[in-house]
Amino acid sequence: MRRAAAAALLAAAAALPGAAAADACGPERTFLSCRVEDGRALAVRFDGCHARYAFGDFAAPELALERPLGEVGFAPWPGVGRSIWEEATFANGDVRYAVHGGHDRMAAAGPGGDAAAFGGVEVRRGEAVLARLDCAAGTVAFDAGGGLFEAKSAAGERFDRETRSWVPAR
Repeated sequence: MRRAAAAALLAAAAALPGAAAADACGPERTFLSCRVEDGRALAVRFDGCHARYAFGDFAAPELALERPLGEVGFAPWPGVGRSIWEEATFANGDVRYAVHGGHDRMAAAGPGGDAAAFGGVEVRRGEAVLARLDCAAGTVAFDAGGGLFEAKSAAGERFDRETRSWVPAR
């Protein structure tokens, strides 16, 4: 059931605006795709040049943002803790959409063999949290393979682990 739901979400996410961009930027991958608890869709996809955020309905999102990889904030898993997680942040004026995804390393595998995946989005203006929406259980497809980290690195950025920030590659 869980794999079928994730496969359906990935197929629907492929229909997002910009999903056909398999040109010089390479194939598009999914960072996170899910249904939030109220049933609306949340997806972040990326290729070698851009990342895309979509929220609402996969066919006609309420909000769709596309940014060059250099403009997308990205916090990789720090390497400690029970959960492996990552966060991608998209700015839209003074509002930031911080999309996180991960899985619990200690959770028992489900029937499909997947660890307990989770995700969601936090909408922020400055330090104020305007909204927080969590993915519904069993609907999360999360790329735990470091793909967005690799894409940002290939695009000419380097992650400084001391400052936990992205800087131009030397």
